[in-house]
Amino acid sequence: MSARACVVTGLGAVTGFGAGVAAFRDGLFAARTATRIQESDVGDGVRPHATAAAPDAQATAGLAQAAGLGTSARVTQLALLAAREAWQQAQFDDSLDHDRVGLIVGRSFAGHEIIGNVTRTLWERGPSAVSALQFVSSISNSVLGSLAMHFKLRGPSMLHFGGVPLGPAFEDLRLGRADAMLVGACDELSEYVRFWCERRGLAAHVTPGNGARPYDRDRDGFVPGDGAAFLVIEREDVARARGARVLARLEGYAIVSDRRGTSVAIERDDADIAASVLRALADSGRSRSEVAFVSGSASGVTGEAALDACEPRALGIGLEREIPLFSHKGAAGETWGVAGMLASIATILTLAGRTVPPTAGTATPQTTGAHIVTGAPESYDGSVGIALALDLLGQDSTYVFARAS
Repeated sequence: MSARACVVTGLGAVTGFGAGVAAFRDGLFAARTATRIQESDVGDGVRPHATAAAPDAQATAGLAQAAGLGTSARVTQLALLAAREAWQQAQFDDSLDHDRVGLIVGRSFAGHEIIGNVTRTLWERGPSAVSALQFVSSISNSVLGSLAMHFKLRGPSMLHFGGVPLGPAFEDLRLGRADAMLVGACDELSEYVRFWCERRGLAAHVTPGNGARPYDRDRDGFVPGDGAAFLVIEREDVARARGARVLARLEGYAIVSDRRGTSVAIERDDADIAASVLRALADSGRSRSEVAFVSGSASGVTGEAALDACEPRALGIGLEREIPLFSHKGAAGETWGVAGMLASIATILTLAGRTVPPTAGTATPQTTGAHIVTGAPESYDGSVGIALALDLLGQDSTYVFARAS
């Protein structure tokens, strides 16, 4: 195992199942789906569509108010709720040196809804009616600033677009730039994103109670969602010295730019995914035989079979056996920049629970390269799990976690 590992001491999430990691965990392990049908105008009139979005603006505002988080844009409130849960679980005391705690926030989208509101107000009522504060809230790093001020963090700080922000946060700890990092992602599902999914033919055709079908031979699209997910990660020596409760160890990672994904965002290369897995294992000091399961990306949950089939094939190539594989996306939907963080949380929950959760919605799994877990949780042998994240821009990211000892 790697001497450069760090430890996870806090988890937080807001998903289509509601606020809290417990809600996500319960839905994931019960193979439930957060998918629901609602009506929306995506460019050609109001009609029903599937969504796995987190609580709406009114519900999120209520949760934020109850938590004493004040008023802000919905995406900021989602991030604050998830980050606050992770921060409280880490149980820092008054001796915390805020200069040694950093913050990295990942996003895939800017504030589309706010930009739309500002544009409509400007067009219909003129410049004097536009709120300067609302416009500032549309800027992508507004969430980063809000979290830094709320938690009084003065360590390394970065807004991360695309991919999973966990790798840069891990490096800040390894290089001694910080003792702890609050790292996570948030994204908001807007009418613009729904329109794009519809027009690209990516959105699944689902009925009430049935969501997407990751790794299924009959898959026909993904269900757009949104939310937020955060971890607190710390240098192991610092966390042990303060008596922190360790939830898992983050032992290694790798990021590979996919030779196909960089040119055509929905294609993947088996060899590049396998290379990401093997490089992450080398970074962690673990062997392929030690990996007990994989929390998969299922980033290609579309009607084209090749997009979703390459992931289990690549795992078969890299790990040289049919590893137990599951994805949280049948349960929580496609949450964009948040998805890699949720895959990491799902890995940590699987290590803690000692069973692999089933992949919600999958009935006829493909059989090439990996064992797709369906129906009910399955036991496994071992203490090491992998989180895989294949973002739409072409990054193949792998994170190696081990059960806390």
